[in-house]
Amino acid sequence: MTQTTPVRLRRADEDDIAFIMQTERQPGFDWLVGSWDAAKHREIMAEASSAYLVATDAGGTRRGFAILRQIDDADGNVYLQRVAMAQAGGGFGRPFLGGIIGWVFDQTRAHRFWLLMKQGNARADHVYRSLGFTEEGTLRQTQIAPDGTRLDALMFSMLRPEWQSPGSQSPGSQSPGSQRPEWQSHAHSATT
Repeated sequence: MTQTTPVRLRRADEDDIAFIMQTERQPGFDWLVGSWDAAKHREIMAEASSAYLVATDAGGTRRGFAILRQIDDADGNVYLQRVAMAQAGGGFGRPFLGGIIGWVFDQTRAHRFWLLMKQGNARADHVYRSLGFTEEGTLRQTQIAPDGTRLDALMFSMLRPEWQSPGSQSPGSQSPGSQRPEWQSHAHSATT
């Protein structure tokens, strides 16, 4: 892809829960992404230590979501618990994840942004590595696949200095020509 897909990020609210649930329930996503019921999403969304982000395209169509946890962690470790695209393979996931990385390092005190990936998720593995995440290790046999076999989970992370480095592969980095996604504050989150 030679052109960067425009991405707009905003905090999700309860009006987005149906979209989030529909996205995480796509065929094949159940064991790769996971899913919760509406009550669980409301509970996590209300936590001060969590942030739900929704990605939209230039026309305002919701294209994906992410769930971030531990955004107030005293040691600066922010966890990407879940990320999913409404249409996988459409060229929007990589710019969305780049936007999430930028949001984490711009909007929180994060020093380390980390995630777990289920073994065998080749598409996610490629995207994480292409954005500059480093594989830190393997959590052995922590996942149960749909067929009942046990699978490993791989831990990836990116540190703030890596993100800020001029040679960083992250679209959110400070490298010349990098394009940050447009950040939209959500009208419902404004306080007086």
